[in-house]
Amino acid sequence: MVLESPLNIAVIGAGIGGLAAGLCLAKKGFEITIFEKSNLKGELGAGIQLSPNSLRVLFSLGMERSLRSNSSYSEFIAIRDWKDGALIKKNPLNPDSEQTYGYPYLHIHRGDLMKVMLDTIKADKLISLRTMSGVAAVNEMVSKCAVKLDSGSEESFDLVIGADGINSLVASCLDSKVKPIFTGNVAWRALVPSSNLSDELIYKNAALWLGPRRHFVHYKVRKGDLINCIGISESDAWKKESWIEKADIKEFEVEFEGWDRRLRNLVESVDEATLHKWALYRRPTIKKWHSDRLVLVGDSCHATLPFLAQGAALAIEDAAVLANCLSEGHNSREAFSFYQRLRERRVKWVQFMSNANARSFHCREQFAPIRNFLLKSFSGRALDKLYKYDAIS
Repeated sequence: MVLESPLNIAVIGAGIGGLAAGLCLAKKGFEITIFEKSNLKGELGAGIQLSPNSLRVLFSLGMERSLRSNSSYSEFIAIRDWKDGALIKKNPLNPDSEQTYGYPYLHIHRGDLMKVMLDTIKADKLISLRTMSGVAAVNEMVSKCAVKLDSGSEESFDLVIGADGINSLVASCLDSKVKPIFTGNVAWRALVPSSNLSDELIYKNAALWLGPRRHFVHYKVRKGDLINCIGISESDAWKKESWIEKADIKEFEVEFEGWDRRLRNLVESVDEATLHKWALYRRPTIKKWHSDRLVLVGDSCHATLPFLAQGAALAIEDAAVLANCLSEGHNSREAFSFYQRLRERRVKWVQFMSNANARSFHCREQFAPIRNFLLKSFSGRALDKLYKYDAIS
């Protein structure tokens, strides 16, 4: 089958990867229908980091002005010692990021990012977004794909893109499910109103606190009105993966007992209504990302641990590369195969670096001086490789 534009393409899932895929494909002239099981009005998470490699794609889709106006800017991210807050290293962010990589480094609430993307989709005549439309099955045939909805209705499409996350239905159609392995880490996320804190400068910019078997990240969102907090600790006591599970504030406080007073102030100022926790599972990159008419993007084929803040960025990169491959005019299987070859090495490198950070961030106290030396000496090279990546070209 030689591709003839406009193809009619279904995207399963309206997370960041699914919305990015719809926008990138529509820009190439394809007709897109995005199916989402939720109403997209519930709990949409907390903060997210948008690094230059992801913004290169999002800005090209016309979102630059909205993203800039809805984001918070940090001059740097300070890497600090857990016990006394001593500065280990300061990684510059803004305006250095724009000067070095051509794009800023933004911190944004996930709900604000989703709104910007949804507003852009609503303005695109080639995209139809169908919320409250869960998909029950996808059947690939010789000339079409049948998408069966939970309602019982069935629709036909030329191609189907699975952007439906770690428990992907589309991946199961490809026999590409992988067995998740518990990492022994539990993640906590919460929001703190900036007005609840003192004017200490340590909260003004992003920070990464490193301690034995734990680390903590915080940065401002909602134009500085809120501070997004992520704490990750090693524990076998919680193995539920759902990231919308409510958590107990006292348990959270115990996890970071004995840390620097300023970090403790932040923990103790958390709005308990925003506190959630989930267990972290490692998933190997699956071997088969596509068939003739089905293809996967984002977490559905390469879920990544959150130790490099690149999960969403990888999905956005996927969307741009996949759209380019499909627009070349080859048959869909060749386009999908080329897409996987282009992305696989990049994804595996990011996963490797994220896994390395997981070990480095949580190293025991006696190894911290070695870890700190390596961070000071070599982390800049890895960040260059990460942020200079151009998914558009």
